[in-house]
Amino acid sequence: DAAREASNIVKGQVARLKPLHKAAILLHALRDETTREVTRGLREFEVKGLLAEIDRLPDCTSVETVAVVHEFFHIHRLFSSLGDALETSDDILKAVERWASRHPRRLALLLKESWLSPRV
Repeated sequence: DAAREASNIVKGQVARLKPLHKAAILLHALRDETTREVTRGLREFEVKGLLAEIDRLPDCTSVETVAVVHEFFHIHRLFSSLGDALETSDDILKAVERWASRHPRRLALLLKESWLSPRV
């Protein structure tokens, strides 16, 4: 199936991205107010790294953004918290914004756990 093959290609590309880059893509997909709330739960050096990475981001495609969001929500088993059936990338991004605006501290904590904590 062509759609499944395309999905696997995008997932493979996202899997190769650096963790900081993934976190920046996720935050870049959110409204500025939500991003500010999330960064209040991060350490100063994490925020500086994220801001520098966000500044370097090219215009992210919604496909790449949705793939990063999918990976993050899969890692933390959060899909059930997004609510309704999500059929389009716009639906997914709106649901993530809604969830992140309600849970900025939790998002910050999960970003630390998955993509911002130093690997040992």
